[in-house]
Amino acid sequence: MLSLMLMAFSAISAIDVKDIPTPRPSGWVVDQTGQVNADTIRQLNQISDEVHQRDGAEIAVVVIPTTEGRTPRQFATELFNHWKIGDKSQNNGLLIFVSVNDRKAEIILGNGVDDQSQSAAAQLIMDSEIVPRFKQGDVAGALVAGMQQCVSRILHADIQRVTAPPAEVRNNFDMPNNMQNFDQPEQDPWPLIKGIGGMTTAGIGGYGVRRFLRYRKRSCGKCQGPMILLPETLDDKHLNESQQIEERIGSVDYDVWFCRLCTDVMTLRYAALFTAFSKCPQCRSRTRKKAETTLRASSSYSEGLVEVNESCMNCNYRTTYTRRIPRDSDSSSISSSGSSSSGFSGGSSSGSGASGSW
Repeated sequence: MLSLMLMAFSAISAIDVKDIPTPRPSGWVVDQTGQVNADTIRQLNQISDEVHQRDGAEIAVVVIPTTEGRTPRQFATELFNHWKIGDKSQNNGLLIFVSVNDRKAEIILGNGVDDQSQSAAAQLIMDSEIVPRFKQGDVAGALVAGMQQCVSRILHADIQRVTAPPAEVRNNFDMPNNMQNFDQPEQDPWPLIKGIGGMTTAGIGGYGVRRFLRYRKRSCGKCQGPMILLPETLDDKHLNESQQIEERIGSVDYDVWFCRLCTDVMTLRYAALFTAFSKCPQCRSRTRKKAETTLRASSSYSEGLVEVNESCMNCNYRTTYTRRIPRDSDSSSISSSGSSSSGFSGGSSSGSGASGSW
């Protein structure tokens, strides 16, 4: 009898996804443990805001003490679908979920970014960035590094786009004789720094780390010899047509590294943060653009209507659809484009992603 009573009490008191308050519209982060400091929350919110403003993707971070015996992956997936993270049509949501006392973490992918390569990237991020930092007790570092890598590797964006390596990094190796005269102009970092006047000290530090990681010394994966970064005037011959288009329209920047010993080439992809282009659903290049035409303006009495034309600069993808604009009096409530009562935009997930423990 006692065991039955305990089971009944456990069932009643077990945590439910409805117990987690939505962070929208003020932010993207929920911390019920008090272990995530205010600066880290601001930085995570800033990254999510920038990604959302650029192409509508939604990234949420949830840190709770425990799932009280529930499977973290199942709980996180239920929470994702309860909130409906991500754009309804693109399903480009992502949830970083941590159950601190259970020593478990999850990355849940929206169905629009859920394929074999993205799941593999999520697991790599979990194993190389998130779990090692949690093992060291670095909660803030695990969340920030995890989110930055998810933005870069899964959503194909970069929270800072830099087009030329700093001299102090580039000059740490000798250019081969036949490349001594190539012009690799310096980029003045101050316009970038001035443009992020509200960035916290942690954010500026993250910018420096990302810059260093991009232009650090690299060794050839084939022969372990030193590699050099090819200038823009030479890297196009190592890029395919769609990659050259991405560079030309400024949606992606590619770094091509050349091995001095065995002539092997490594190409690295850095997506621009602020761009009018997004990933094409047909060719998967970041060459899709949208043009909107207002067919009917909204008023306090009726909804508005917008015609959206999408086209790809790389392939023959074309589509046209209409989007309703809520009445003026409804602008703060649920929008007709699919937003849920949680403040997210109507996405869904089948539960794919990555799991980690420490």
